[in-house]
Formats: sequence, structure tokens, C-alpha cells
Amino acid sequence: MANMAALAGKANGYAVWGIEDGSHQVVGTSFRPSTAKRGNEDLVNWLIRLLTPRIHFQFHELEYEGHPVVLLEVPRAPGRPVQLQGIEFTGWLLP
Repeated sequence: MANMAALAGKANGYAVWGIEDGSHQVVGTSFRPSTAKRGNEDLVNWLIRLLTPRIHFQFHELEYEGHPVVLLEVPRAPGRPVQLQGIEFTGWLLP
């Protein structure tokens, strides 16, 4: 998302859990990034450790219309592509 935001000229990229794709209806999610794990490691720490360069992404856990929703906010890549475990991901979500 950081790389796509940079390519699209946007300040941030976003992902949302708890909103149905087709209808945009609020359905909620059981995903809790604050307690999620990757193996024995906290998900957020795991991501921070594997991203190069390090970027300051944020998960926002909130309730909307009585349902739990999670928003991931990722700043655009800072002058060079962001890599996860040495791999650059681009090409997602282009119109």
C-alpha cells in the first residue's frame, strides 16, 4: 500500500476490515491487530521488523454502527519502494 500510494500520488494508502466489498455494508470483523500474532510474535512488531525502510503505519480499531471495524493507514513510500522481507509489492488496486 505504501508503494501504491506513492505511485498514485497519494499521502496514504488504506485497508479496511469489517466493510463488505460489494455493498459497502458494515458487517464487522473479528480481526484485532492489537492482539493478533504471527507465530509467537505480535503482528505489529512482526511487520515493523520485516519492512524496509521502516514506515509508520497505524491500525485503528473502532466501532461503527455498532460493529467492530479496523482501518490500516499506511504512509506512501518515502522516496524508494517499501519491501516486506526484501520483496517490493506494487500493482495492486490500480484503476
